[in-house]
Amino acid sequence: MYYAIWQVCTVSFKAGLCIVSVAALLVLRYKVRHPNKSFTVAGYNVLATPFRILGSGIYEGGEVSPDRAMAEAKKLVQLEDFGSLAFVERYKAAEAAMKKEGARYSNLGFILAYMKVREICTRRLLMVDYLRSHPAVQRVKLPSPIFVIGLGRSGTTLLHRLLALDPKRRAPLGWELCKPVPDRTACHVGASAEVFQADRQRRMAEGLKGRQTYEALGNGNTENLHESGFDLPVECMHGMSDELPTAMHLMAFTGKAWFDLRDSGALTDEALVQGYEAHRRILQLLSYQAARERGAQGEDVLCGEQWVLKFPTHLNMLPQLAQVFPDAKLVWAHRHPLSCTSSMCSMVFSMADVFCDVNPSYDTRIMGPVAARRAERSLSEAMRDLDVCGLPCSHVRFEDLVSDPLSVVKTVHEELGLEFSAQHQANIEAYLARDKQHREKLRNARKDKKALHAHRSVDFGLTPALFAGPIFETYLQRFRISAVDM
Repeated sequence: MYYAIWQVCTVSFKAGLCIVSVAALLVLRYKVRHPNKSFTVAGYNVLATPFRILGSGIYEGGEVSPDRAMAEAKKLVQLEDFGSLAFVERYKAAEAAMKKEGARYSNLGFILAYMKVREICTRRLLMVDYLRSHPAVQRVKLPSPIFVIGLGRSGTTLLHRLLALDPKRRAPLGWELCKPVPDRTACHVGASAEVFQADRQRRMAEGLKGRQTYEALGNGNTENLHESGFDLPVECMHGMSDELPTAMHLMAFTGKAWFDLRDSGALTDEALVQGYEAHRRILQLLSYQAARERGAQGEDVLCGEQWVLKFPTHLNMLPQLAQVFPDAKLVWAHRHPLSCTSSMCSMVFSMADVFCDVNPSYDTRIMGPVAARRAERSLSEAMRDLDVCGLPCSHVRFEDLVSDPLSVVKTVHEELGLEFSAQHQANIEAYLARDKQHREKLRNARKDKKALHAHRSVDFGLTPALFAGPIFETYLQRFRISAVDM
C-alpha cells in the first residue's frame, strides 16, 4: 500500500516537474520573441493560452465584442439604456482596421481591451441614468475651455500640464474620466456636500484599483515614453471614447487608420460631433459635482469650471470642436514634423506591443512613410480649418517650450487674454523642479542611462525627403519652424 502511494507521488511529481519545465521553456521562448515584455507578462500570456484556445471565460467568442460587453454591463449595474448605439459600429470598424493590419491581441492584451470596452459600456449606462434624473447637469456652463492641439509628440503633454496648474482652471484627471458618474441614490438633488465628497473618494479609490490592475496586467513600458496616471491630467480621448474608438487599446490603430475611417464613412462629421458632446457631458457632470462638493445649491451649481483639455487628434476635428465648443480657445504646439513622426512611430510601436503580440518579423521601416503622409494631411486640413473656424489660437514652438516653459505659458496667457497669477508661476516652478527629479530618477534606473525615449528616424524609414513637399514647407514657414530635434 505504501509502495503504491509512493509510486503515485513519484509519478505526480515527475509529471508536475515536466509541466513546469515546459511552461518555463515556453515563457523563455515568448520572452525572446517579445523582449520588451517582462517575464511576469510573458508568464501570464503563456499560462492563459489554453483558456483562449478553448474560448473559456473572458475569451468566450474569441473577439473583443461590444455586444458581449454591453450584456455584461447591463447585468453589472442593472440598467438597460445605453442611449444611441452608434458607438458600437464605430468600435467594430476600428477593430476591423486593426485586423486588416494583421495585428492580434496578446492573451493579456485581449483581457485589457475587453475590460476597457466593458468599462465604456458601464459608464454609458450610468451616465444616461444619472442625467435622466439630474437634468440640471446639462445646463452647467463651461466657459471658454482651452484646448491644446498639435501633432503627437510635439510637446502637448507638457504644455497641457503647465496650463492646468493655474489655480483658476483645471484639467480632468485620469480617474475622473474613467469614473465620472456619482452614485445616483446617494448623490441626489438634496444631498449634502459631505455625501458628494465621500462619493468622490469612493470613485477615486476605484480608479486607483483599476490603474493597479492595468499595471499588473501590462508591462508599464510606455511610462518612460508618455507619463500617465490615475491622478494626473489626461487626454480627451478618454472622455470621447464613449462615442469614438479612442480608447487606449485601439488608439495605436485608430490613429494610424484615422483618415481611412473618415474616408470610409465609419467616422462621419456627425460621429465626431457626438464625441465632443459626450465629452462635454462628462465635463459638465464633473463641474456639477465639484460645485456640490463645495456646498453650492440652486443656480450656483450651473456655473462650471474653465477646463484645460488636450488631445493631438483635436487637430483633425477642429470644425466639430468649434461646433460643440464655440467659445473655445486653442493652443497649438509646433515641432518639426520629422521629429514628431519619428517619436510617434516609436511610441505607437510600444503601445501596440502592450496590447498585441507584434510580429517579430514586422519591418518598422514601413511605419514612417505612412505616418508622414498622415501628418501631411493633418497639417493641411488643420491649417485650413483653423482659418475657417475662427477660434482664437496661440502658437507655441517646441524649442521655446523646452528652453523657457515659464515664458511660453506667460505668452499664451497674454495672447488669449488670460490673467497670469503669481500662484500659477509658483506652481509651474515647483512642478518643473519635481519633474526634473522624477525624470532623473527614471533615467538612473535604466541600465544604459540613456534618454527615456531614444528613437532614430531611420529605424522607421523616415528621411528628410518625405517632409519636403509644399504642405510641409508652408507649415514650416507659417509657424517659423526650422530645426529638426531628436
